Amino acid sequence: MEDDPGESRNLAAKHPEVVSRLNALIYRHLEETQALAPAKSPDYRPSFLGWTGNLNTSLSRADDCLRIQCSGADPWIVAVNPPRGQGKLAVELRMCSNARGEAALYFATQAEPQFARERRVILPVVHDGQWPTY
Repeated sequence: MEDDPGESRNLAAKHPEVVSRLNALIYRHLEETQALAPAKSPDYRPSFLGWTGNLNTSLSRADDCLRIQCSGADPWIVAVNPPRGQGKLAVELRMCSNARGEAALYFATQAEPQFARERRVILPVVHDGQWPTY
């Protein structure tokens, strides 16, 4: 936990004996308490490197970059637990699109956690199937 407070690294394959022992404890507890286990939500989207997106968005890693593949209407992503820092933040995107419309990059602060129109940058996306940098 100290080395990975966001629990972003899955160590299950490295420590299968710990996984087995913990699973046994969980199942024993569920049986002993006759607890009802909730069904997995079909809307659940695991985070990837601190990012998550809607159902139209899949995330992966490629060459030290976050690869975002979107389909459907109004895809979006959000940083679940971004690193805290001071000063300005620069974001560089390479984006290929065959869709239409503009893109918006919203940001929030701890003082103002809600996303608002005044805290956004509009990207005039070129939808020509090429890979420009924004």
